[in-house]
Amino acid sequence: MRYDYDMRPEWIKAANSLADRMTTANRLMFDQFTYGHLNDHEAKLLSNAVSKAIEFVQKIDDEPGKAMIIIAHDTTGDLTRSGYGCGKTRLAETIADNNIFVQSYPDDNQTYTMRRGSFFEAREVMALFERERFKADENFAEFGNMVVIDDVGREGTLQYEKRDEVTQKTETQARYYNIINYCYQKKISLVLTSNLTAGQLAETIGGAAWSRLLEMTPSHYKINLSGIPDMRPMLAEF
Repeated sequence: MRYDYDMRPEWIKAANSLADRMTTANRLMFDQFTYGHLNDHEAKLLSNAVSKAIEFVQKIDDEPGKAMIIIAHDTTGDLTRSGYGCGKTRLAETIADNNIFVQSYPDDNQTYTMRRGSFFEAREVMALFERERFKADENFAEFGNMVVIDDVGREGTLQYEKRDEVTQKTETQARYYNIINYCYQKKISLVLTSNLTAGQLAETIGGAAWSRLLEMTPSHYKINLSGIPDMRPMLAEF
């Protein structure tokens, strides 16, 4: 979806006029997170993350250009608490699904909603740079007012680049800086999820991108879900 910055006031007005309806219909997605399989500490971690995600969505228009970092990694060597299946992607998707543009047509008694932002897996956002005649203002236009990048650190091998480790790392860092700096300059909100530690994440995106990202990310939007067990094997039927 192409994002026209001149349209932002209309979008805000439309969204505010239907704020109650949006809260009722969409916030329910945040209510679908379950806590019964967690101990008290783990439940508090997840509950706090959900609360901050709700706040992040609610403030997108008032505080554009903020970022949220959601990480979870192995802290104990326990395969059930490896950082996977703890809700990172689901939380990021729910943020994206609640950041919507509402258009109401009273004559037809119809209301339409669509995402105002975009959701990419890390490998997908890297592929934007592989389009012919890449230009940030054109290829990033689909970001909308917020871009979610899921699973940073799992970009895979970049195409059309030398396969040696140094070249791949340097190009990956350059691409992340391009994205993060663009969001910074254009006041586009940003959400990153990763199974890396903070140090590993900084290494993956590069020092310049990490510095800019930290500037965009208030401390309460740095979410660490490490230690929360993988819901998939615990909730699945064997």
